Amino acid sequence: MTSNEWIKLCKNIYERRCILFIGSEFPIENRKQDPVVETNFSDLLSEKLKEELSCFQIKTIFNDCIERMELSQVATDYLKCCAEPIPRQELESVIENYLDEMTPNLSSPVFKSLMQLPFSFIVDTNFTNFFATEISSVQNKIAQHSFYHFRKPKANPDNVSTDDGEKIGTEAHPYVYNIYGSIEDTQSIAISENELIEWLTNVISHNPKIPTNIKNLLQDSNNCFLFIGFGFASKDWFFRILLHTLGSVNKQLTSYATQSLNTNNNSSVVFFKVGLKVGIYPYDNHQMFVTDLIENYKKYEKKETDNNKDIKVVEGAPTAFILYTYGCASVPIFSPSSVETLSGFAFGFLK
Repeated sequence: MTSNEWIKLCKNIYERRCILFIGSEFPIENRKQDPVVETNFSDLLSEKLKEELSCFQIKTIFNDCIERMELSQVATDYLKCCAEPIPRQELESVIENYLDEMTPNLSSPVFKSLMQLPFSFIVDTNFTNFFATEISSVQNKIAQHSFYHFRKPKANPDNVSTDDGEKIGTEAHPYVYNIYGSIEDTQSIAISENELIEWLTNVISHNPKIPTNIKNLLQDSNNCFLFIGFGFASKDWFFRILLHTLGSVNKQLTSYATQSLNTNNNSSVVFFKVGLKVGIYPYDNHQMFVTDLIENYKKYEKKETDNNKDIKVVEGAPTAFILYTYGCASVPIFSPSSVETLSGFAFGFLK
């Protein structure tokens, strides 16, 4: 990223206009193994399902390329090959039991570092409360969370309730939304390719609909997105539709995405940036990006603090002003948070 791009991203985060998206490739650590192994939920679940598939006696054409498959493809083949009469329930059981077993051994120092920054609303594409729990282990932060159920309309409220009134999350109480479902209700999980298509169809048709206050926050043109841990190059088609659904084409601000795999598909990168206002930036690993982000944010925050350190709020100072203009425009010497004008008068509130 260029220095100017870093400044714009940090400015949006500083002004609380950036929504964080956590992908299935976001780095986590498996402390069950010695030494500690860096992994992610996509790899963990893929390996588990591949292990289950190897136990099936049915030989299929995918056996030769299974190691190169991503999670949604492995889940699709699991559903096709499972010998049980109800393969979907078997898949749900495998995922739920495995995540329950593994989660106590998992940690994400990278995510905890990222939580130094003032993110208040986080969209999680994984199926567990892991990242919400990680937030609550950070000092002075307690997470709130809920999830989207793409199959049960009644499972999705008209509006999610929060601890902060009408606001969906604050810096002290970040709100985590599991948009692909949660093991709290295993039927809500969208994991196979067919289920992801069904998920997209249902989101687009608003059946079931995403809670209105969350949808409004995602579609607010004054907010941007920061995607970390996504494979934009490998699932180009899916993210194009998803970003259209989330209203990225109407964004006034550019969104940002890290790409863990180098891609030579320059036309795709250009389309995302020009057509969907999402800049894709290749990084060898997400940890390096987070480190660079925190460093650049601290520089930006210090600059803003230094610029404003001479501004003093005097006790009993006015909280509103009236300005009369005659014949020409006048500008107040302070910055009002809002201004209304009528017949030459301006009235506003101070920040």
